[in-house]
Amino acid sequence: MGFIAKWDNDAQSQIVSVVRGEWSWPEFIDHVLCLHGMIEAADHAVDVIVPGMDEADYPAEELAGKLRQLRETDPPHMGLLVLVCETRSARTMRNVMGRIYDADRIECVNSLDAARALLAAKHTA
Repeated sequence: MGFIAKWDNDAQSQIVSVVRGEWSWPEFIDHVLCLHGMIEAADHAVDVIVPGMDEADYPAEELAGKLRQLRETDPPHMGLLVLVCETRSARTMRNVMGRIYDADRIECVNSLDAARALLAAKHTA
């Protein structure tokens, strides 16, 4: 299946980026560029929630290099990246991303509801 991106609230301050099944690097890059377009269209910070990390099959080759390449194109008001990850492989992906991105911009939680609650708490603090 691959990827689906949709706004998660009326304020367009959160995007849910669903990852499912097998995917290729060209599909991943296209999806990230789509997310960047959504974020750039907003005039405020936009957080991204990524559920389905445990169900996705990650192409192992060139993982860090591809993520570094995409990091360079992040929109200026990219907010927090919240990964929904319960399995070891998903947490490993988070650790790799934490070395490439600012570690304080990435969170890992165990459910979509927990991701939404985390963002609500951060934005009301």
